[in-house]
Amino acid sequence: MGRRGFIGERLYDWFGITFAFSWRGAVLAAAVMSFPLMVRAIRLALEGLMSNWNRPQEHWGPGAGAFSLLSRYR
Repeated sequence: MGRRGFIGERLYDWFGITFAFSWRGAVLAAAVMSFPLMVRAIRLALEGLMSNWNRPQEHWGPGAGAFSLLSRYR
């Protein structure tokens, strides 16, 4: 990503942007490194929401089965 690299040279020529040893590079590196953590947190949160959708059937009995059936196939 320096000025002489394949991507860095084009970014510098076209836009005047340098990533190596700058605050922009630090922001880019932090964003790339934190992305898997964000994906994991979002995935776990969505799995927690989906598991709670079956609760009406457990609480109210078989009459709430239609809600449970519809919520599974959305």
